[in-house]
Amino acid sequence: MKVADLMTPEPVTIPRDETLLAAVVQMRFHDVGSLPVVDPSGVVLGMITDRDVALSALKVEGSLAGLYVADVMSRTLHACHAGDTIRHAEELMRKYRVRRLPVIDERGAPLGILSLADLALAASDTLHIFQARDLARLVAALSTPKVPPERHDEKD
Repeated sequence: MKVADLMTPEPVTIPRDETLLAAVVQMRFHDVGSLPVVDPSGVVLGMITDRDVALSALKVEGSLAGLYVADVMSRTLHACHAGDTIRHAEELMRKYRVRRLPVIDERGAPLGILSLADLALAASDTLHIFQARDLARLVAALSTPKVPPERHDEKD
């Protein structure tokens, strides 16, 4: 099974020079939690998630209109190709602890998004395209905290 068989095609993207407010509007309008960030030629540079936006809003305690996608997007791109196997994509998601992978062409332009939800739907399908144990292993990897929670002493 290939990534092209499960990905959501034609992803909504956002230019790196857009505001976070524009990103939120796009996420809400299209009912998505992340957007591939593209340069002027349409090449994917990174991703921005609803979590990136929320954490940025906490920092500035103000309007998202004055903050830009380029300032908060992930700059390390973890992506796959339409011809990659689902197993390879799942390994990337687990290794880099990402819930969504942009699917790009050889030039780096976006073709689709492969998400944890796509894999879950495939695992629940009667055809068992993606095995439930693989999904469980992926969810477990994604659910492990990257950084231990901060301890707050009562003396503070």
